Parts: sequence; C-alpha cells; structure tokens
Amino acid sequence: MTIRSLARAAASTLVLLVGLTLGTAAAQDRPAFVSIGTASPAGAYYPLGVAMADLWNRAIDGVEFSSQETGGSVANMNLIHAGDIELGIANENIAWNATEGNEPFAGPLDVQGGWVLNASQGVFVAPRDGGLADVTDLAGNRIGILRATVRHFAKFVTVATGLIGFFMAVFTRKRQTLHDLIAGCLVIARQK
Repeated sequence: MTIRSLARAAASTLVLLVGLTLGTAAAQDRPAFVSIGTASPAGAYYPLGVAMADLWNRAIDGVEFSSQETGGSVANMNLIHAGDIELGIANENIAWNATEGNEPFAGPLDVQGGWVLNASQGVFVAPRDGGLADVTDLAGNRIGILRATVRHFAKFVTVATGLIGFFMAVFTRKRQTLHDLIAGCLVIARQK
C-alpha cells in the first residue's frame, strides 16, 4: 500500500464520518448550507477549514460547506451557541470550558463535540545529549520544515482514522504511524 493510497483511505474515512453524521437525518432535515468556523487565515485552523469544506463539498451531495474566518476557538464556541455557524474548530480545552461554563464563558454553552483533530501540545526543550527521540527522513537525515509541517498536518489524517493510524506503528516494519508514512519519517531513539 502506497503513502498516497493510505492518505486517500484516511481522507475517505473522514468523509465517511461526516457523511454518516449528516446521513442519519432524513434528507429534508439536513441543512442545505454548513458554515465551518475557523480562525485567522494566518493560523492552522483556517486552511484546515478550507480543506474540510472542499473535501466535503466534493463528497457529500445536497449540502454546501463553506469555511468562515472567525476569531478562533472562543469565537467559534459562541457562534455555534448563537446559531451563526454549524461547525467550528476549537482547542479541546476551550470546548470543554464552553460546555462547563468556565472562563472566558459566562455560563455553559449549548454545544457538543464531534471528533478530535489534534491534541493540544506543548513544546519541551531538553539538552541535546538527553537521549530523546529524533524524527528523521527514511535515510536517517534530519527533517526540514516542509517535511515537519507535512508530518504535523498528517496527524489530522491519523486522528481521522479513529486513531487506527497511531496503532499502525505496531504492525509496520519500521514502527511508523500513518502520519510518519505519509511524511516519509521515522522516529528513532537518539544514541548517547
């Protein structure tokens, strides 16, 4: 199975999830238009929303999807609650705070979750000789910003498979997850 076919399979899984969600309602109950709240065009959520709308427009008949630039996670929760958008992308901690009525929200919002696109991540800095793992290309060379970016966004595909993409590491010869296969990367332990 090639990387391209794996990516297509993962994207099809995401389309299937949305299609099943919309397909469970009768055709007349489906919205004719779905607006996806994203964030600033300079951030990661905007191009993701544009790509989601494009993919779903090509795969789901009878519904028009459109991405909408917004103020980000908090704005998206408020817009969904107000009925101004149908879907919104948000960090999970913001979505949780919205449902619980925690700051910055005045009270619980009537929103519900769908799926996790990516977990919020922190950046850890450690000494170079600390024995941490390296992410390399298939030849063992340090990856550049382009390959790192592809690997990062390919994690959305990995998550869209219902996390099966993470478990692929158990079955692949080089212990690669789906996003590692898509980006052509390996995670290796650094030798001290």
